[in-house]
Amino acid sequence: MSVKGWPSQQKLVTNQKTHAEFVTVQPTADFRNGLDAISRNAFRVNSETIPRTAGVGTGNTSVSTGTIIADIATPAMPGDYVRFETGLATGLEFAIAEVSTNSFILATRIPAANLPAPGDTFYIMRYATTRVDATGANIASPIPAPIRFNLDTILTDVSEDTANETLSIPLPVKIIRDLTNEKTYVDSSRLDYSITNVNSAAWTTLNPGTAADSTKITVFDSGGYAMELGIGPAASEARILLIPPGGLNGMIDLIIPAGSRLSVRAIGAALADNGEIDINLLG
Repeated sequence: MSVKGWPSQQKLVTNQKTHAEFVTVQPTADFRNGLDAISRNAFRVNSETIPRTAGVGTGNTSVSTGTIIADIATPAMPGDYVRFETGLATGLEFAIAEVSTNSFILATRIPAANLPAPGDTFYIMRYATTRVDATGANIASPIPAPIRFNLDTILTDVSEDTANETLSIPLPVKIIRDLTNEKTYVDSSRLDYSITNVNSAAWTTLNPGTAADSTKITVFDSGGYAMELGIGPAASEARILLIPPGGLNGMIDLIIPAGSRLSVRAIGAALADNGEIDINLLG
């Protein structure tokens, strides 16, 4: 059995409209037609955030039939559909066939197990065809959707009230500290080369015993020569760091146990007799 169709169910016959009850089709090519299958989106006819409530009055005695829903001053139109948000029909959608001032009639009977009751909330939804340009690309809405964020489980729109700033709702900004890279002060050492000259012949004590374990170090040196940092008791020093003229660029990793003796020595024939060296130990 072939499918009979026409661009409109109200097929014109001798200039008279008759409901032929054909399916509706659209021409696709010469001698070819396709069943209507229009891709459309839907929007809420009533408030974006406040659903409507099934009222008490016209239509309530017919709710039990599953076809008539009371809706005072309803904005619905035939072709819209209703989506229930609370009650036994939550999440269900039904097309609207006829509309009166304070109620509307559904095109489909609601199952007995899902009949709504006065006080249940719903949205009136209306179809809108997606707009495209001549290339088929979607045409963006001139009014972009608001930016939202989740505020204690509640979706909240970002807004700005230029007349009353206290009513503005900005995006929340929170600075999260990276504690993994943060270090605390452990100890420090300073030596004035003009008071205590340093040469390459012997190690000069910089810190007789560090206060606590440290894992990072910063060094500033204005003596003008390359120096070396040593660790260990007198006559048993071992180099742990080469310090270039000027010191280190920023903080570097270097493990120094608590109680360590730190000393400094010049490299080569240099004599540091001017400037200073400053060291910070961080843990």
